[in-house]
Amino acid sequence: MSVARLNGKHLRDIPECSEDLKELDVSCNFITGLPVGCLDRYRLLTHIYLSCNELTGVPNFGVASEQLEVLHLNNNKIECIENMEKLTRLKLLNLRGNRITELGGLVSNREIEWLSLSGNAISHIHVEQLGCLQTLRFLGLFGNQLISLQDVLNLFHQCVGLKEATVGGNPFCGGLTLSHSHVDANVSVVSGVGDLCTGTACTELRSSDVAGCLDTKAVRQKLLAARPGMMWLDMDAVQ
Repeated sequence: MSVARLNGKHLRDIPECSEDLKELDVSCNFITGLPVGCLDRYRLLTHIYLSCNELTGVPNFGVASEQLEVLHLNNNKIECIENMEKLTRLKLLNLRGNRITELGGLVSNREIEWLSLSGNAISHIHVEQLGCLQTLRFLGLFGNQLISLQDVLNLFHQCVGLKEATVGGNPFCGGLTLSHSHVDANVSVVSGVGDLCTGTACTELRSSDVAGCLDTKAVRQKLLAARPGMMWLDMDAVQ
């Protein structure tokens, strides 16, 4: 099985690759979209890296959708989450650094374990939009426009498998990293945006410098009430 590393090649289209392609990295190019069917011949493709391109929407991956497990679409110009219906085996979805304002379109992706929506413009979360992701372990919401702590708390109650969620850089709080402690205490915080982090989790509630944020004591109390096993440490927010 082959891996195609084509990042930073000034590409506007995806060139032909070996049929046994398993991983395709075309990040840091000038790709604006994918022609329908352009990946259909790659029946073993499980990982796609389309980070740092010029995408304005989630591409239709055609037949390749059926086996994709890891999809990086961070740092594009995507405005809404679409074309996700056939990506039923997806375990990692990175949408960090786009222009997404509303959640939705993920009801078919029930195997997702790692989801980053950090660095977008999301202002509200409704439980029904993400509550169906019962295998979700990490959720990145850092640097959005979230105004309601209750939205996050509701999500924690619904997503029982969630171990960590970064929510710092939102209007309702400082640089907080939320997690709950139903795992071994010797596991460290996730540090790499591109890692699937299978089998890892965090057991701590962490905060960066919270000077000037809203009532952080009240925020902390509500978070700890939602997950009584949390701890509070100082740390720069991640992911």
